[in-house]
Amino acid sequence: MEFCLNRSGEAVVLPDAVLELARDHASSVANPNELVTLACAVAICPPSDGVVVEIGTYQGRTACFLGRLLRLLGRTAPVLSIDAFDLLEEQQGNVRGNHAEYQKNVSAYHLERICMALSGLSDAAARLVPERVSVLVVDGGHTYEVVGRDLALYAHKVVPGGVIFIDDYSPAFPGVVRAADEFLQDRADVEVLHRTRNLLVRRLR
Repeated sequence: MEFCLNRSGEAVVLPDAVLELARDHASSVANPNELVTLACAVAICPPSDGVVVEIGTYQGRTACFLGRLLRLLGRTAPVLSIDAFDLLEEQQGNVRGNHAEYQKNVSAYHLERICMALSGLSDAAARLVPERVSVLVVDGGHTYEVVGRDLALYAHKVVPGGVIFIDDYSPAFPGVVRAADEFLQDRADVEVLHRTRNLLVRRLR
């Protein structure tokens, strides 16, 4: 299956099984198209360099998709999911994570050695995250302040050739759009690969 990133025109070839995985793990917070875009991010990043970091995991369905995708692609990177879980109340436009469901989903796909959850606020967790991140998924808090802070704390950890995937880049979440656009402003060290409801950005150096 070939997927063309809409900004760069770069073609990414994915195994046909990726579409089935995307359908299996689609949820109310990530549809199959979004998961295929995320699969492209994993496929184009350096194959053996760094951890996959997911800020915001909800019930772990996307984490499981990433874990199974990495296995399918023959990658050995772990997936670290950071979520406040029950530390925060559910807010409008921002679902509350469920640690028990996360563990249930991870166990169902035997991903205990690949997918791990870090329970805590993303700003506090940043110091615990390795300095070599291959894929960064930004999908935690959806306010301008939280997204801007997450990008400031985590984006510099992404290795050259690594990818930042910003979810919910749409008018429905103006804070996400504003923070992402400000992050990209006047930067020569990143390039935008894909811009729809998700923003896919590659770190150049």
